[in-house]
Amino acid sequence: MPLPMHGMKPAVVPPTALSASLMLPALSRRTHHSRCRPANHVPVQRKAPVLRMAATLRADSPTHHGETALFDWLVQQCATPACPKVERRYVSDDVGYCLVATKEVAPDEVILSVPLTAAITSEGVDESRWSTHMAIELLERQSGSCQPWLDALPVHVDLPWLYWSDAELAELQEEDTIAEAGQLRAVFESACQELEGRFARQQVAWALSLVHSRSFVMKGCHVWLPGIDMCNHTLANNAGIRCVRSPGSCQGASAVEEVCPPQAAAVGSQEPDRFELVAEERGIAAGEEVTISYGSWPSDVFLLFFGFVPASNPHDSAVLFYDLFDLSSFQQRMAATAAGIDARLLDAAQALLLAGRGSTSGQPMSLPAFLRLRCQELLDSYPTSLQEDQVLLQQLEQQAAAGDGSAALPSGTVRLPQLTAAVRYRLGKKQNLSVVAGMRPAEVREIACDTGTPTQFITNTMSFIKNAAEAVKRDVADLTAKMKKLGKEEEEMSANLVGHLAERIPNLSPEMADPDNAVDDLLDSTFASRYTSTPMSKTTMPLHGAPAHVVYQLITDVRKLDATPALNLASFVTTWMEPEAEKLIHESLAVNYVDTVEYPSSTEIHNRCVTMLAKLWHSPSVPDEGPVDAVGTGCIGSSEAIMLGALSLKKKWEAKRKAEGKEATKPNLVMGAQVHVCWQKFCRYFDVEERYVPAEVGRYVATPELIRDLCDENTIGVAVVFGSTYNGEFEDVEGIDKVLSELNAKHDWGLSIHIDGASGAFVAPFLYPDLKWDFRLDNVASINASGHKYGLVYPGLGWIIWRDATHLPEAMVFWEAYLGTMERSITLNFSKPATNIIAQYYVFLRLGYSGYRKIMMNLDIIRKRLVNALSRTGHFEILSKDIGVPLVAFRLKTVTGSDGKEHHRLYDEFALSDRLRMRGWVLPAYSMPDNAGDVKLMRVTIREDFSIGMADMLVADIEDALKWLDTHFTFSREDINKIAQAQLGRRLSRFDSSILARPPQDDDKQVDVKARRWCWRAIKAADQAIMAKLRAHGATMDLDPRTRFLYVPHTVTFLFLGMLALVYFSHPFHPPQRPVEPTAAAAVAYNNSKVGVWAMVLVYLGYSVVQGPSTRMVRPHPAVWRLVHGIMVCYLLFMTYLLFQNVHDARQFLKHLYPELGVELPEKHYGTNCALYIPGKGVNWQVLHDTIFDEFVVAHTVGWWAKALIIRNYTMLWFISIAFELCEKTLQHWLPNFNECWWDSWVLDVAICNAIGIYTGMWTVRYFKSKQYNWSGISEQPSLLAMAKRSLLQFTPHSWDHFDWQIFSSPKRCVQCFFPVGIILLFEVNHFFLKFVLWVPPSNPLNTYRLIILALFALPGIKEYYEFLESDAKNIFTKLGTFAWLAMAIAVVETLICIKFSKGLFPQPWPTHVLWAWGIASVVFTVTFGTWCWRFYVLGKRLAGGRSVSARQKTQ
Repeated sequence: MPLPMHGMKPAVVPPTALSASLMLPALSRRTHHSRCRPANHVPVQRKAPVLRMAATLRADSPTHHGETALFDWLVQQCATPACPKVERRYVSDDVGYCLVATKEVAPDEVILSVPLTAAITSEGVDESRWSTHMAIELLERQSGSCQPWLDALPVHVDLPWLYWSDAELAELQEEDTIAEAGQLRAVFESACQELEGRFARQQVAWALSLVHSRSFVMKGCHVWLPGIDMCNHTLANNAGIRCVRSPGSCQGASAVEEVCPPQAAAVGSQEPDRFELVAEERGIAAGEEVTISYGSWPSDVFLLFFGFVPASNPHDSAVLFYDLFDLSSFQQRMAATAAGIDARLLDAAQALLLAGRGSTSGQPMSLPAFLRLRCQELLDSYPTSLQEDQVLLQQLEQQAAAGDGSAALPSGTVRLPQLTAAVRYRLGKKQNLSVVAGMRPAEVREIACDTGTPTQFITNTMSFIKNAAEAVKRDVADLTAKMKKLGKEEEEMSANLVGHLAERIPNLSPEMADPDNAVDDLLDSTFASRYTSTPMSKTTMPLHGAPAHVVYQLITDVRKLDATPALNLASFVTTWMEPEAEKLIHESLAVNYVDTVEYPSSTEIHNRCVTMLAKLWHSPSVPDEGPVDAVGTGCIGSSEAIMLGALSLKKKWEAKRKAEGKEATKPNLVMGAQVHVCWQKFCRYFDVEERYVPAEVGRYVATPELIRDLCDENTIGVAVVFGSTYNGEFEDVEGIDKVLSELNAKHDWGLSIHIDGASGAFVAPFLYPDLKWDFRLDNVASINASGHKYGLVYPGLGWIIWRDATHLPEAMVFWEAYLGTMERSITLNFSKPATNIIAQYYVFLRLGYSGYRKIMMNLDIIRKRLVNALSRTGHFEILSKDIGVPLVAFRLKTVTGSDGKEHHRLYDEFALSDRLRMRGWVLPAYSMPDNAGDVKLMRVTIREDFSIGMADMLVADIEDALKWLDTHFTFSREDINKIAQAQLGRRLSRFDSSILARPPQDDDKQVDVKARRWCWRAIKAADQAIMAKLRAHGATMDLDPRTRFLYVPHTVTFLFLGMLALVYFSHPFHPPQRPVEPTAAAAVAYNNSKVGVWAMVLVYLGYSVVQGPSTRMVRPHPAVWRLVHGIMVCYLLFMTYLLFQNVHDARQFLKHLYPELGVELPEKHYGTNCALYIPGKGVNWQVLHDTIFDEFVVAHTVGWWAKALIIRNYTMLWFISIAFELCEKTLQHWLPNFNECWWDSWVLDVAICNAIGIYTGMWTVRYFKSKQYNWSGISEQPSLLAMAKRSLLQFTPHSWDHFDWQIFSSPKRCVQCFFPVGIILLFEVNHFFLKFVLWVPPSNPLNTYRLIILALFALPGIKEYYEFLESDAKNIFTKLGTFAWLAMAIAVVETLICIKFSKGLFPQPWPTHVLWAWGIASVVFTVTFGTWCWRFYVLGKRLAGGRSVSARQKTQ
């Protein structure tokens, strides 16, 4: 049979050829094309199974030409005999085709003779192109007379380098084999490029696969013989091949001798050279397959060139060393030598040959020890072990029998046949290595001399080592002689020698080349290995492994960042067990609980634990006397147990509904909001509606009455949390059981309870034995508990116990026989370790009831001590209960300010938790669920390994942390005044003692800027209102040098300038004389009064600019907004003055501002002519023109754009838009200005002007919201143009806040949100009424001034009101802002003026339709809003936009 073109690894090369190659001066790690190949064709007479070619046959081969067509064609090619005694027969899909003897064949009888002229050869072709040349000839024969032979060929031979993916090649786990496949693949790519345009890529692949797998090699010439290539391979072959030479020379005559022994032809015969398939000595029986031996090759050759791996290949070999460099690196890692440069670099060769360099123990290292060490090192370098591959191979063979086609691995998806071949290949290598690695020295020495054993590679290795040593010694001797001739000193000579050898060995590290470093130091220290100086693999499995102790150390180093388990007070999980329990766990790590046949004791222990728990929880299935039938199972934690318990409730409910003929598609589950997240997972996984009892401040668990309101006929059951993870509280199981009994008696709903006793089920029986919570209550169907919590077992164990067998639906019980016997399975997973089950049984037996009770009582004593210690500090409010899980939940108390009110601190529980982590303590900080979300708290879980001493240390560290937080999250009085003035423009008296945890001290006067910023960042995180003020403060914190003058307070300067102005304009030193003439005197008095009033206003506005309160608004300058504040105050005072006048005097008073006022104005009517179409005249263009081109249309649109920028909520904007139109329709009988056409109101105003303004405004809001605000000062601008641009940008927002109004989150919030909507509507309506009652025409500047004032204070006013709402629940800065306060006051005063001055102006009665419309609307609103309030505040349901429940994340 054919031999491969390319060479194999050095270990499979015969010793003679290997020795010759090692003498080359330059060694290469992979010299594929230069390696010699075995030429021995003599079969080895050993029993072995027949191996088939891994080929896929052509689809048309069995049908088109028949099985005799091939031999008919061979006869035409002068093949003999004319009637061969064999035929080509199809066996099966796995075996394919073979040659079978049709008659008995005598020994040495010729079966088939094929002339060399019928063959395909590479004679005369360059060696680098031989396969391409033969592939071309094969493809060209497709158009000739060779069709019978071509049809008999397979479609392709599954060669790895042609048809395997990279993921499949990686499964070989041999770098050099993968590299050689890559080189062969390069040959294929080269052939495809050469033949591009002549043949398709698939055709080239087919031809190359056949050429490489069916060619003989004869003195550099490759020959492919049709007919004979149909024989399959086996070591126990019954046929062989020989060459018969003709007297004359013919094509290939010089090449045949190497493969087959020549046999002379008859004298005078003119027959050409031919190859004969001859029967061996024992002959071939009729019907027996004719097989030959492909050669005594390792599995590398069979896989790369024939496409299969023999199942049992005695000639397989493993390579110990690829070249001298590899040998050197191995010795540097494994062998210890004495000091000296030669000994360190001559490696194992000198250690073996001279026996003068010992091992690390000081004894010489022998050849057997050296080989065993090397074999073991290679075994350790494989990603998988020998045993793992053996198991994997069995699994793959089973999958192949089942018809599976592929498998998913980390490296990618691979096909099953390819993966099987790869595993079989690497398994053979590991078996050879393991043979030597496990032998005694004497056995190694014995087999090292026996070349006929399966470990023939050892002889090759010995020869390699000897030749390698000789080569290195010659190099060293030559270099030493050259150095001496040059007269170099010994040290310099050694240095040059090291440099030369380091160049020869690129992988030699500087540490290895340093003569001062002893090899022992590098070998004995883990951190001196190369693994610590290279990054650990994080995403991909490494190609090669590392020593066990190194991997252990590296992983240990990674885990050093983890918290100490004993100090992790966030977790309920057990962190300590007795050494005997840990020993039992270690001894049972490999035990799979589900395999009850192999490990029956584990099943028995499991059943005992289930029975003990059922009895502990008073299950009726475990009576004190009589048969025991406990129903339950162990799980991987309580999460799986909860899934099973809830699923049993659902299945039982479905069965009941179907039996009653009712719909069973809308199940719901009732539970408290504090449940574990696994309950939410169950509902989502199994399509169950979640019905939560919301938590509230002061009530953090569900109550029986609230559960009653949520149950209905679709309720599958109630989940009762017996030990909340938030505060450890037990829910009232007995009360809930009573409520369900009443509902079942009334409605026959069959409601049951599942007890989530993950924490409490192992506590209550020992601390509160008289508390009824378990199966003593009639409606309790199942209970789950965590064995790894207060069951005192390491993580990974949960339990669920059902009341009896009737509460476990049969639909949840499965029977399987995978492991040899019928076994019941009711868990979600299948395999699981038996370790924790055995550990649980140990704890039950070790402690007993009394032992558990003593532990729980100790935990309760520690809990009480910790509660008292925390309470004595005066800083904390305890939220945990006296009866519950042994934990302490607490939160920071508020502090009393100088105003007598309670206020929060500048830091919260999260800051305290973070501070405690610096001491190693892990205390979780979290928020309560739902309506109690503003309650932040911390928790200390008291476990078995938490002693009183640790509790005392914890309290001391908490007090130290509070002192640190108080010191760093506070200000001195001086700093408070500075920040308050700079940021808010006013003093905050509550700052000095309300927000602080302690009064300021004298040593607090100096607080650096960094600490101040840190404090304000903490405020930002604590409250959204402070977040807004922080941005305003940060805008002026760092002042630009060019504009610093504008932002630094100039109070004294302004006072001086103001006094000068008063002196200049008031003429105090030269007062004017009063005229004698009465008329002139009256005119002067009037003018002085008018000037005095304006001066008074200007003085107040000047005071406001300098000393007025600042707002969040900093653009273009904070002084601008202080001025706006002063204008608002003046306007409020002005309107208040008007309020105390009568209507006539008020109108006349306005004439002092504008003399043209005080005249009654005609009111413009917009609804007198609403006809858009006039019969006979067409479209009424005049009406459209007057309406569309009214002077207020543009102002109307711009006004709504401004409203959108201020309010930033579609719902509120559209409500104002529609509500104002309704106000116009309601009041149009009083104000003719409101009498508009329907299309003017609803189309032009609402649908066009309002819509354009709203949507463009909200688009502007989105733009400002998405914009990045990273400002730089004017002095930082690179050019004058950039400075000008930056100056203009000063009139754009400094930052942008998002308003999340949450209008329908609650009735209270809805009222709060629509209150400013009402104020805005008041301003809108007042505008028209004020014009009407005060006789102010639309064109008068007073209207414009009023609108400008409203627009200026609306933006800060709305922001201040929003912050007021957000901070109301948290009681931080709950004072309403000045702009918001003034806006509300102005709206009220304006409304009072309109009401007062309208007396007698509107005699028209209210239209009946208006009264009916508003009356009906009021009734509908009252009923709807009242129902919402009742359902929200009484039932706890939210019906605004659908009920939504926030996800709860808890710490287990």
